[in-house]
Amino acid sequence: YDKYSPALYGMICRMTNNKHVAEECLTATFLKSWNEIAAFPGLGTSLFIWLLKLARQSALEAIAQEEGKISGTQIYVNGHDRHYSAFELVYFKGLSAMQAAELSGITIIEFRANIRIELQNMKCKKEKA
Repeated sequence: YDKYSPALYGMICRMTNNKHVAEECLTATFLKSWNEIAAFPGLGTSLFIWLLKLARQSALEAIAQEEGKISGTQIYVNGHDRHYSAFELVYFKGLSAMQAAELSGITIIEFRANIRIELQNMKCKKEKA
């Protein structure tokens, strides 16, 4: 918990935009991991990646519940008035690339290129740090 909770909590906060919901999701993530440790794939998968998947799933469920179980596209449309990057739409808001491309008004090819550029920029920033 001490090692992974800060990173998981940060990701959940970005997804939900609600600290109280994020705390509940973090608790649910660790409870689920405790109860389903037998489902941990083990070889080839790190514990952090598995916890990250559980946390993302918990956050998406909380968002759907909070928004009245609406689709990912509606979550974005009814969301906050701010510009979301291609990466945020797919990885934090849970939209498919096709849904996010439609919302952005660009082709799927352009959208995937934008994600690739954003990932490269993140990698460059990390290497400079």
